[in-house]
Amino acid sequence: MSTTAISGTRADARIDRYRAAERTLWDHYELMPTERFVDVASPAVRLRVNEVGTGEPVLFIHGMLGTGPYWGPLLRQLRGFRCLLLDRPGYGLSSPLDWSTHHFGPSIADAIERALDDLEIERVDVVGGSIGGVLALHLARRHPERVGRIVMLGGGPLVRDFPVPGVFRLMASRLGVIVERLGRRERVMRQIIAGSGHAASLADGRISSAFVDWRVALQRDTASMRNERAGLHAIIGRDGWRSTIAMDDAALAAIDHPTLLLQGADDPTAPIELWRRVMATLPHGEMQVVDGAGHQPWLDEPARIGDELTRFLRR
Repeated sequence: MSTTAISGTRADARIDRYRAAERTLWDHYELMPTERFVDVASPAVRLRVNEVGTGEPVLFIHGMLGTGPYWGPLLRQLRGFRCLLLDRPGYGLSSPLDWSTHHFGPSIADAIERALDDLEIERVDVVGGSIGGVLALHLARRHPERVGRIVMLGGGPLVRDFPVPGVFRLMASRLGVIVERLGRRERVMRQIIAGSGHAASLADGRISSAFVDWRVALQRDTASMRNERAGLHAIIGRDGWRSTIAMDDAALAAIDHPTLLLQGADDPTAPIELWRRVMATLPHGEMQVVDGAGHQPWLDEPARIGDELTRFLRR
């Protein structure tokens, strides 16, 4: 057998392991998604989209260590929505983009807009987790006619005065490969999840062992974190976030879409006061603080997040 064939076999085995972890987590949530791939010509990228439910289309854009299954607790609360769960470029089973030739926010927004054409969706509401919410705003800014309402779940690096977490700088550095490998261990992954404000949910089982196992598989068996490190390098400069992801007040003020931020009170990523200022800059922005919730608030309070999201999208 050739070296290329051996390499291909190992890659296939890793993907099979990752898919198995995904299936276990989907089964845990009692959900049966359908999968499709969308080939975008410009920027050239292949995107995986999982679908759950029927009704009005809602696009879900994940943050770091995301992809479809981590929306599971929230999806169980939703009725009457066609939930489109995107693997953003380089994550899960979507192909990566070369960030030396593409701009992070605008290029992902353009890829999504062209994917909507393939999905035959004229206009879509968008839900984004962490940096996924920022990408939702980039999509609304560049292609306003394609976006209805926006829900941001947990704030991400939206403005330049959002402090760059030290671990992000570490991951974007040459030492980032060590951090990436450490995350392949269950014990370390539990520490990462707890450190994002979800310690109580880990302790009482709201975040299950199947979720932790899937997170480990995502990091161990796909190129997601290697691609994430490249993306972080592209959006973090010496003096903070680059303009390819962060927005100034003028850019925010030009986004006319109704936008809701649901921010966990236990989210350690940035002061709540910062997000209040950001949401006040958006012409139709509103914000709610969710007590007892961390950076991914639907993992801790899925029923409340589901109710608020449904209320806002159907207003």
